[in-house]
Amino acid sequence: MALAAGGQDVQGLVIAPAYFHVAEGGKVEGVSISAFNRVLGEQRGLAIGLVNYASRLRGVQIGLVNWADNNPAGLKVLPVANAHFE
Repeated sequence: MALAAGGQDVQGLVIAPAYFHVAEGGKVEGVSISAFNRVLGEQRGLAIGLVNYASRLRGVQIGLVNWADNNPAGLKVLPVANAHFE
């Protein structure tokens, strides 16, 4: 737990009230809670924040703006929640 947190490969629960970042090619498995969750690799699990971004989502995002690059057009950016399970 920290104001901001990040890494390459992250597992477990992350609470970073301001910003959470996973580097390109990295992976987060578990739950991340932050104002801005920015995963440039793969997100597996749950992200809760005001803004959530994942290059490859395998789970659920809950927030005001939820962006999953691997979703089809029209479902990439959604309010309230976004999901991808393949």
